[in-house]
Amino acid sequence: MNYITFEKILKRINIKNDDMVMLHSDLTNFMPTASWYEKCNIFNKYLNKFFGTKGTLLIPTFTYSFCKTGIYNKKKTKSEVGIFSEFYRNKKIDFRSNHPIFSFVSSGKLKKFFIKRNSNSSTGKGSIFEKFYKKNGKILFFGVGIHTCTFLHYIEQINEVPYRYSKYFFSKKNKRSFEFYVRRTNTHFFYNPNKHSELETALEKSEILKKVKKNKITIKSVSSKSLFNFITEKLKKNIFFIIGKKPKKII
Repeated sequence: MNYITFEKILKRINIKNDDMVMLHSDLTNFMPTASWYEKCNIFNKYLNKFFGTKGTLLIPTFTYSFCKTGIYNKKKTKSEVGIFSEFYRNKKIDFRSNHPIFSFVSSGKLKKFFIKRNSNSSTGKGSIFEKFYKKNGKILFFGVGIHTCTFLHYIEQINEVPYRYSKYFFSKKNKRSFEFYVRRTNTHFFYNPNKHSELETALEKSEILKKVKKNKITIKSVSSKSLFNFITEKLKKNIFFIIGKKPKKII
């Protein structure tokens, strides 16, 4: 995939160069004969060329291990959510947010807005996700499905779904607790927890989710407010809409 094709695809799925974009990616099928470093380097160049200084990028650099260790250093702790995520973290080390579980590296026009003055909540009030929603940012899926969409947890938290609750994890360095809206896996069994095919199909039928497939790579986008409004209406009728089925109580 050359840059011209990349640019055309983003425009077809309604991504503009001055947008605020939260990116979820898997570069397995991008430049298939290239090394992982080459893939990441070329993809990064494409992103920089497309968004320039007009747009804003948010790249997840999550560290779920904090929940066990209580240790997080925004300049040293590696991302646990993909090769490109870690590549990007090393490129933008000074623009990583402070949340030890759901951190983001930000670049572009509003990078400081997203990485500063956030709350201790992972996906609730005062979080990056709330800021992103209020600005009506767009979510870009490059080679991945809707199951990677962490913004769904924000929608779940705002709608107070019964299968999640706020759990707090203590930082050994900052001596502060950070909230994570977790599933009730200690009391319930969840069916196919990482599969959201019905949700994705519903979003495609409603034409909220824009989609293009090129060279075995599926690229999709959705605006945060459209996604929030669509799913919130669905949750009013079926509170388990996002996960597909009511979890079974085991205790």
